[in-house]
Amino acid sequence: MANVTLDRAKNLSSKQPSITSTDQGFFVGNTTTRKSTSSLTIYHQNIRSLMSKKEELNIIMKDKSVNPHLSCLSEHRLKTQEITKFTLNSYKIAASFCRQGVPKGGVCIMTRHNIQFATIDLSNFCIERIFEICAIEMNSKNNCRMYI
Repeated sequence: MANVTLDRAKNLSSKQPSITSTDQGFFVGNTTTRKSTSSLTIYHQNIRSLMSKKEELNIIMKDKSVNPHLSCLSEHRLKTQEITKFTLNSYKIAASFCRQGVPKGGVCIMTRHNIQFATIDLSNFCIERIFEICAIEMNSKNNCRMYI
């Protein structure tokens, strides 16, 4: 069972390049090539049901070669009351959109517990099944604002 779960987790993460921000800008690539300690690593996954893949996501997030600061997940399929209670190891939900009238869908951003951010309310722009978004604002070490 654990091997099957680990294989599924490796399969999920192997398809996802990281997006890394450095002083030189943003680039997409393998996280093992990351050299800077001041970089920001963002992991994205069309998770297609967060609760059914929680264990696999947990393995990916613990992996030293991935170890993202943020995780952006689409199609989490959770209701508002479920996502507000969701945590994963050292990550928490920073922003989210949950469908109210139609099942499935939804998007969220998870951050490490030690990351400071402000949630941006974009709910007025969301249209279920058409345009589902969420965002956060962060400040870099050199006081540059980042919007994710």
